[in-house]
Amino acid sequence: MGKDAWPGADTFFDVAGWFFGICFLIELIGKMGMQRLSFFTKKDIWNFLDLTLVIAWCIEYLVVRGTGVNLGILRVCRLLRLLRILRYASRVKAFGPVNLIAKSVKASVTILGWALLLLILVMSTVAMLISQLLEPFLLDDGEDIDARTSVYERWGTFTRGIVTMFEITLANWGPVCWLLTNKVDQWWSVFFIVYKCTIGFAVVQVILSVFIQQTFKVASRDEDIMIAEKQDAVQAYARNLDHLFGVLDVSGDGAVSHAEFLEMLEHPQMKSWFAAIEVDASAVSELFVMLDNGDGEIQKDEFIAGVKALKGQARSIDMFQCQRDLRKCLVLVEALGADVGKLAASFT
Repeated sequence: MGKDAWPGADTFFDVAGWFFGICFLIELIGKMGMQRLSFFTKKDIWNFLDLTLVIAWCIEYLVVRGTGVNLGILRVCRLLRLLRILRYASRVKAFGPVNLIAKSVKASVTILGWALLLLILVMSTVAMLISQLLEPFLLDDGEDIDARTSVYERWGTFTRGIVTMFEITLANWGPVCWLLTNKVDQWWSVFFIVYKCTIGFAVVQVILSVFIQQTFKVASRDEDIMIAEKQDAVQAYARNLDHLFGVLDVSGDGAVSHAEFLEMLEHPQMKSWFAAIEVDASAVSELFVMLDNGDGEIQKDEFIAGVKALKGQARSIDMFQCQRDLRKCLVLVEALGADVGKLAASFT
């Protein structure tokens, strides 16, 4: 069937296997030639992964190929090459979410361990309790043999019980609940509802919330993510300013005159637009003067640079520069006052 649907599939995959295998082999040889002994001593997991994959390819294509040996495991191991994508996740913008997921999982290993330990402890205790409570039913020869067999398959041993508790806690709990409700006693339905509302819902949701919080914490502290988000925000802000300037430039000559500026800012929507980009447009004339370089018109570059400077409240660096300039002016005024005093004394 497969060969009829794609007649040249075997040839294609065979050629592709040789091509990519040789490429990986050349890459590995080049890397080992450059790193030499450090290839094995620096304990880089990616180096050992590449070495393992190349060895698996050599065994499959150069040693046991054509001998009838089952190569299914080696073919599955070749899928591990996809993990090499994680090496470049932090360098390619499109892999940003993959990079975040990998870092979040790595940072949540400790939380995952304690969470699993807590869940296993609770589920083991409950599984042993249920098995003990069901023991009289399983040993009662008067009960239906099919019902006892079905209950035994779920709760007959500790292993069966713990697997069933995993199913109840993290998957579909209905079939197990209906089994004990219909075959043993209806009060088991109350037990499972209480368990699902407490352990299966509250505890599991708390654990999920901790993982989500850890993800946000990693995202807020990762420098690559912070830089990428800041760059995206700057680019979006620049696009908004470019669009705003296009709306203000009614004549379409690439410059906004004082008349055009006053006319457009009479619209409440335009003032709201300036407020959205954190610029106070209440004093229209003063705003135009601040954006204009003296030629009576505002060019696009002047508009974008000026609005960026006026965005939001006064920055600390702006206040510091003002204070520094005022101190310089004060020194000059004091020196000028001293010179004037000396000049006045010389005439008296």
